[in-house]
Amino acid sequence: MVYRWDPFRDLMDLSSALLGHEPRLGLLESRASAWIPPIDIYETDEAYIIKAELPGVDPNHVKLELKEHRLTLAGERPAAAEGRRYHQLERLTGPFERSFNLPVSLTEDDIEARYADGILAITLRKREVQPARVIEVAVKP
Repeated sequence: MVYRWDPFRDLMDLSSALLGHEPRLGLLESRASAWIPPIDIYETDEAYIIKAELPGVDPNHVKLELKEHRLTLAGERPAAAEGRRYHQLERLTGPFERSFNLPVSLTEDDIEARYADGILAITLRKREVQPARVIEVAVKP
């Protein structure tokens, strides 16, 4: 099996190892697979948006899992149809898995995923920042 080298992943691993921390929001890990769908991540005032190119992937076979500060996207693009004589076959197939470090703890209610035209758009709504509370310490005489 041939794996695609991802220099960005190597750079993120090196950065985390040297600085001892994870990026604010971004790729955390990617399981080695035959293909890795390209991902865009950006931020608006209201949300973080993750867009994944998933052409040929049945959205019913896409799985999103939220665990603590990690969002994992997994699925599979089916192999080429059997019984055909291909003259050229360049589209990679097989399972994929990508995980993302989230900047804050979110719940399922904070996440929305929509699939259209081969693009999965995941919206991570930002929570309002709660002002700090002052808690008085009672002193016993």
